[in-house]
Order: sequence, then structure tokens, then C-alpha cells
Amino acid sequence: MIRKSTALEEHEDLEKQVAHLKSGLENRGRIGIAIGIVMERYGLDSDLAFKLLVRISQHENRKMYVIAEEVIGGRDLSVGNDAELDA
Repeated sequence: MIRKSTALEEHEDLEKQVAHLKSGLENRGRIGIAIGIVMERYGLDSDLAFKLLVRISQHENRKMYVIAEEVIGGRDLSVGNDAELDA
């Protein structure tokens, strides 16, 4: 038997969706800030700064927003980069 959603369940689902979207927007904003920092620190354009953050994220197998927070916190990307990251 298929059970219909109650108004309360629908409300809870919508609250979860809103929270997820807010988190995504916040992460996007923080990544944008990190891109700007990388551009300024290393003299890169926005495309290369973004690609560098993506590459580091993939290489370290960590979420992009985590790398962005570290950059905002002062992480120096020029120290300890592996040859795989150079390009």
C-alpha cells in the first residue's frame, strides 16, 4: 500500500531542501573568496585559480569547500605542491 505524505513530512522535506541549498550557497561563496585569494597571491586568472583548487581537492581527496576554507585561513599553496599539481 502506498502511503501519502502528510503535511508535516512535506514540511520537513522542504526544510531539509532549504538547509541543503543554503549550505551550497555558502560553500559557493567561500570558494569564490578562496579563488580571489589565490588570484591575488599567485597572480593567476580566475580560471587557473579555480583549476588549481580543483586539482588540489582531487589530489588530496578532500572537498573543495574544505580546501577553500584552508586558503581563506592562510594555507600557502606554493609550499609542498607535488609535481602532479604543477601544470
